[in-house]
Amino acid sequence: MSQNAQILTNKAPPPRRIGFRDLLAPMTPEAFLDEHFDRKPLHLPGPATRFADVFSWDQTTSLLDMTTLWSAATLKVVLNGKLARPEEYCRPQQNRDGATVSQPDPARVQALIRKGATISLNMVETMTPEIAAIAAALQCWFDGETVCNIYCSWGGHQGFASHFDFHDVFVLQIAGTKTWNVYEGQFDQAANIPGYRSDSFSDDYTAKARGAVAVQAKMTPGDVLYIPRGRYHDALATSEATLHLTFGVEFMSACYFLDAIADALQQDDLFRKPLPRFDKPDMHRAHLQELADHVHAYMVDPSVARGIRGQQRRRAFAHGFPFYALPSAEPARLFRVRALRTRLVRRGPGWQLERPNGAAALSAEEAKLAEWVLSLDYFSADEAVAAQRGLPVPDMLERFCAIGLIDEI
Repeated sequence: MSQNAQILTNKAPPPRRIGFRDLLAPMTPEAFLDEHFDRKPLHLPGPATRFADVFSWDQTTSLLDMTTLWSAATLKVVLNGKLARPEEYCRPQQNRDGATVSQPDPARVQALIRKGATISLNMVETMTPEIAAIAAALQCWFDGETVCNIYCSWGGHQGFASHFDFHDVFVLQIAGTKTWNVYEGQFDQAANIPGYRSDSFSDDYTAKARGAVAVQAKMTPGDVLYIPRGRYHDALATSEATLHLTFGVEFMSACYFLDAIADALQQDDLFRKPLPRFDKPDMHRAHLQELADHVHAYMVDPSVARGIRGQQRRRAFAHGFPFYALPSAEPARLFRVRALRTRLVRRGPGWQLERPNGAAALSAEEAKLAEWVLSLDYFSADEAVAAQRGLPVPDMLERFCAIGLIDEI
């Protein structure tokens, strides 16, 4: 037996990880996507223990103590609705790359906490396996890059002022209580572009644009809050201390591809050709029409569409997944589960997998594996083998790819 085969044989079934269905329970993903996604906020109360194995104050402390991980860009301090300046809580230090950065000074940070400041630890989506699993699950369902921030607040002090985000937001309440106001106002097609994100506008503008409170969610441990992109909101801690995770799912718009499109069109002789003189309007209009025709031909080229889809996919699946399978030297083989509106049903003596694009008959062994697969958002081939010992898993995974139940990341 080869070394890799022996490693695989000795692996235990993977621990149960929180997935997208767990975040929404008792609501189904189908109901969420039909009724709330990109439409209206949703508060889902949950059992207090729902996120007990996901994150805690002790883990927050451990991350903060890894001082070389943090800079003024990744650890923010907010007091009474205003971001603290880096010089108020940082000092120059060398980071892990040897570059000089503004690194948070624990003594200064704690002094601001004693005044009631909120701290946010940003871009932590790969810092723990549990957080990474949730970020990866959201990426599987939404095909969008997901980031996670940790927020620590203390009662009676305003953290971030009313604002909107340029990504969809999922809030997971870990400890303490916090009251969220989600307003009627929504900024149309918010984006991470100056003039289209919240920090482009004054407090007076925001106070008028946010409108009346549409949803007031009193978040306790185990609760989930969904806020659509562009919807105004704010929050206030109502216990002595409160801890929550915010997952932001950002979707790629055409703006992401403008530079690539411009670079490609520069290779077209027509786009390097001087424009007609501006005092010859007929020639000018004709030339612009020719340019427009070339842009249209480029944009409808099937190879361009494939390239854009490929870039979206790479961005969505770039992080959060268990890419390594040490001590094996081989990379993990990962699969995304395409479970939306998919059912495994009994049909006489056999089984059938019913999907939006059709149905497929399954053997009893395939049905057993399919039932396990449908409980997950993603998995590795090694996990499938460990969980379904004795089944011809590799062959069945190939068939599941062929019928569209899964696809390889």
